[in-house]
Amino acid sequence: MEYALLIIGSTVFTFYVTAWMEKQKEKKKRTIALVSILICNLGILFLFKYFNFFSGAFNDILGIFSSTGSQVTLRLLLPVGISFYTFQIIGYSLDVYWERHKSEKHLGVFALYVVFFPQLVAGPIERSSQLIPQFYEKKTFQPDNIVVGLKIMIWGFFKKLVIADKIAAFVDPIFTSPDEFNALWTIVAVLLFAIQIFCDFSGYTDIAIGTARVMGFTLMQNFNRPYFAKSITEFWRRWHISLSQWINDYLYTPIVLGKREWGRNGILYALVVTFTLVGFWHGAEWTFVFFGLSHGLIMAFEVISKKQRKKIYKKLPNWPISLITTLLTFLFWCLSLILFRSSNLSDAFTTYKKLFSSDFGNAAALRTALPMFTIACGILMLGIQLLKEINIDLDNRISRMPWIMQGLFYITIITLIGFYGAYHGNQEFIYFQF
Repeated sequence: MEYALLIIGSTVFTFYVTAWMEKQKEKKKRTIALVSILICNLGILFLFKYFNFFSGAFNDILGIFSSTGSQVTLRLLLPVGISFYTFQIIGYSLDVYWERHKSEKHLGVFALYVVFFPQLVAGPIERSSQLIPQFYEKKTFQPDNIVVGLKIMIWGFFKKLVIADKIAAFVDPIFTSPDEFNALWTIVAVLLFAIQIFCDFSGYTDIAIGTARVMGFTLMQNFNRPYFAKSITEFWRRWHISLSQWINDYLYTPIVLGKREWGRNGILYALVVTFTLVGFWHGAEWTFVFFGLSHGLIMAFEVISKKQRKKIYKKLPNWPISLITTLLTFLFWCLSLILFRSSNLSDAFTTYKKLFSSDFGNAAALRTALPMFTIACGILMLGIQLLKEINIDLDNRISRMPWIMQGLFYITIITLIGFYGAYHGNQEFIYFQF
């Protein structure tokens, strides 16, 4: 009950303060209102998600100077979805402050925007200008919405239960105790985790989008075949799109504009700062900080080397350049996921060390342990993504099949979920923790 009061309090406070802010003509008063909203919502987020991290860092600094003292820690559960609904509240407040749109006049509608249950716990991070108008639309029974929504949900459950959770059973022990496994097991685990996190997160997004569609609401797409991106910059335009667009509009662009006198250096600075904060948004651990920092540095390098790379690309055929850049982008993503997945920096360093060691051990034991059917399904899922990338959309082709054939196809998928789905081990969606 206490945690419900948090979101209720944030919602009510933001609603009335933004309504007051909109009426003010003086910029100083509007700024005071905005700052109060930011302090309220980011303060709650800081208390529950980041207080212990900064308390530990401060204690470590004191230790450098031989100061004695005990770390102050708070034993608080992280409220589900707090990062996502906080971003929606802040985005809404900034839009009103910048006069991009009017404040919502109905408290109930605004509250529904904040707590809309399909996407509350793990996104997509919806814009008020896109979602709130849908709450005013008259909803009637639409069989097509139900059919389309259920189809999307089925794919989401397939990704989660048949692929992601089955892979997790193999991957989790390797990342939990990286020193106990050799290079071959580590390499396979890193590659499989890339498939796991995609199927887990995009699977949740499918379920959220499908659930909303059944009720007559449209949520934004959150993935656009990210593993076929040809650069990390492009990757973030395809992965967790709602977060990338939010960061671009409310963090990256204001920083660039604030440092416009720096020229290109301002862009590089904004990239590094922004994506370090993106990493920190994912979790209050140094692993996430360095995960975000690595992506910011790579994108800064892509900006610096853009002209030189174009000159090289012009001298070579398109297809090998596309293949090489796609593979390099995917390789960097996999390597950065070690930081994302590891519990701490020590485990991450151990995993990197194992990854580049010469100890490959016995491949036969690995083959026995691998969930081959699940891996085949994961590869098939990536194959479907590849077909879409080259403009062959199987979803549309399936939708044009006779209804009996479509029914048999989806019954087969449901059957696979029933027989091969992982229903044990308490595997939550990965992004629930954020």
